[in-house]
Amino acid sequence: MAEPAPNVVPMNKEPPNVDDGGASAAPPGGGGGAPRREKRKKQVDSTRLLRLFRDFRYEYGTNHAWDTVHRIPIIISNLRHTFGNDEVRMWMNSDKRAVVMPGNVVFDPGGKVGPECVNLFGGLPIAPKAGDCEPLLELLRHLCEQDETVHEWIFDWIAWQLQHPGAKLPTAIIMHGDEGSGKNLFWEGAVMPLFGEYGAIVGQAELENKYNGWISKRMFIVGDEVLSRQEMRHLKGKLKSMISGKLIQIEDKFMPVRMEANHVNIVFLSNELQPNALDASDRRYLVVWTPDKREQAFYHRVKDCIANGGLPALLAFLLARDLSGFDPYAPPPMTKAKVDLIDLGRPNAERFWLAWKGGELAVPLHACSSDQAYRVYRRWCTCEGERYPMTKPVFARMVARVAKGDLLVRVAKLRACDTVRMWLPAPPPDDVEFGVWARSSVDAFEQYLKEYQGEL
Repeated sequence: MAEPAPNVVPMNKEPPNVDDGGASAAPPGGGGGAPRREKRKKQVDSTRLLRLFRDFRYEYGTNHAWDTVHRIPIIISNLRHTFGNDEVRMWMNSDKRAVVMPGNVVFDPGGKVGPECVNLFGGLPIAPKAGDCEPLLELLRHLCEQDETVHEWIFDWIAWQLQHPGAKLPTAIIMHGDEGSGKNLFWEGAVMPLFGEYGAIVGQAELENKYNGWISKRMFIVGDEVLSRQEMRHLKGKLKSMISGKLIQIEDKFMPVRMEANHVNIVFLSNELQPNALDASDRRYLVVWTPDKREQAFYHRVKDCIANGGLPALLAFLLARDLSGFDPYAPPPMTKAKVDLIDLGRPNAERFWLAWKGGELAVPLHACSSDQAYRVYRRWCTCEGERYPMTKPVFARMVARVAKGDLLVRVAKLRACDTVRMWLPAPPPDDVEFGVWARSSVDAFEQYLKEYQGEL
């Protein structure tokens, strides 16, 4: 019998029961006829088998294994396409096969895991190197309109992630404005490459997809033109969880659902006036409205910097940055752009109250009944083109929440069978009986209201 080929181990160590070197054998029964060729015994590629034992861990209780070199899961049946049926069967049947428990598959850029774990983090791709990155720094200063408080906070925000690998910051950045200012060039061209395979660009399709395997093993994400539509408000909760949640549930096709530590930090880029709807009490977002674009030569210098060692130099600059004055868990600086975005995203009842309080309505802010205030609001909705006015109870609660101490609500008995809830922007006088004063206030306001409604 011929010797096995190199790196091949026979599955059956017994030599074949054949004549003349195993090339042919007499037919059974000793009869004549053409000799029958003996079927060759199956053989196993020892190199492939060694790789299975060295580089793969079977996840207990599942139908898949983890490739510890590429740090990805693969279904056992699909392993056969690369390593062969016999090799995979021998690996699966061996008691020396490495096994990992489901809870021990982790993504920990800090590297604080034991040998029983499979760590999906394999290191950042770029090494720091001293050099010139000034065009990149100037680009961010331009995007922030030379507002030192804002661009220094952003430098600290990026540097904290790199100096503390895996740090999860409870804040995110929204940078929006007209095309051409360079926001994509800075975040996608300069910052995201520092994170290598642990950075990603996602759009609306990924955010809305029920399968979110794209977020696994991520430290930095650029959301390009997401949540730019008003009807996307229902995804606000999902975004909040991504920004401040400690764990992320990963669900991918044909794979079991699993939990992964959340190390994602996010920047949202948009050309829209209202890329997101922020709550008035928001503490998560830094909002920057970008200025007009600069001369084309400036952007050429930025691209040349990126192509000629600017990224290692930027990494060196950020790793050397003093962060002793940076609180990673404090709210970001308030900006005019954020105030504007909050105003755009307010419910119409809140905007109505702020406009009324600010003297922007033709009817003065005056003591009135809640019914009269609601009629003013409905008229305002018509004038402003608001298609969906709130119901009266929701309207009253919404205004009370935003008005706080600027509006007193008190029940008044105007007549024997007429009790109303009064809205009081100022305390009533002490020298007049409240019911009498309330009745005169309602009558006086009715004149303002009829004029506002065009009835006079």
